[in-house]
Amino acid sequence: MGDIPKRFAVQVTHPDHQNLIKTIGGRSFDIITDRNEALVGIFEVDNEDNSPINWTRNPWFVIANRDSLRHDFYHCFLEKTLDRHLGLTEEEKQLYQLIKMDN
Repeated sequence: MGDIPKRFAVQVTHPDHQNLIKTIGGRSFDIITDRNEALVGIFEVDNEDNSPINWTRNPWFVIANRDSLRHDFYHCFLEKTLDRHLGLTEEEKQLYQLIKMDN
């Protein structure tokens, strides 16, 4: 399968990502395109080639994954500003506006 990228152009790293990796057994990912398709899965630790990955056009599955992804972004923004008392970067502010306006 090749190496898994450490970082994507637009991504969120869950504030408790180390515990989450232990809980689910790997790094999860959600890709939603044009509100019509979703590619989601988990890169299992030491088992990447056999990792569970799902692709769908089922509108309810796409909506559920899209909302879950938006939740993760908001969670990260709130954790950064409220818990760590840091401001958002310009890139994060732009991403926040994009998510906020994308109903």
